[in-house]
Order: sequence, then C-alpha cells, then structure tokens
Amino acid sequence: MPPTRPASWLIEDEIVVAGTQKLNLTRQEEVQQSFSPIKPLAVVVAAAKGGSILANDAVPAGFTCPNLTMKANMIGG
Repeated sequence: MPPTRPASWLIEDEIVVAGTQKLNLTRQEEVQQSFSPIKPLAVVVAAAKGGSILANDAVPAGFTCPNLTMKANMIGG
C-alpha cells in the first residue's frame, strides 16, 4: 500500500530550475523579477558560495555574507 500524503500537500506538475547564468540570487531586484510571475509555493535551494578550509580561514565572512544575501533575497522576493 503506498504511503498516504497529508491533505495539505499540493502536487503540481511544474518544476522551475534556474542556474547561475539565468538568475543571480545575490541581486534582490533580479530575484523579485524572477519570482513575481511564478509565485512559487515552495522553493528548494541548492545554491551557495563555498570554498576550502583555507579560504574560509583567510576570509571568514567571504562565504557567509553572499549566502545570507541569497537566502534573504528569496525570502523577501
């Protein structure tokens, strides 16, 4: 017997994918323009700026700031 899904789940047949060439998540206006016509019910984010242990040690906020900016733009967008 297949598992039952909660009644609150909405199953849509469209998945929108945007790579870095299509959408820069660090630019708030670009994110808002992209999200507005779509009005997504859910967003799965696999975007992040990362580096090595040495890079994180050399510039501690070098990765944290862009990653927080991306997340904030999607929440506000």
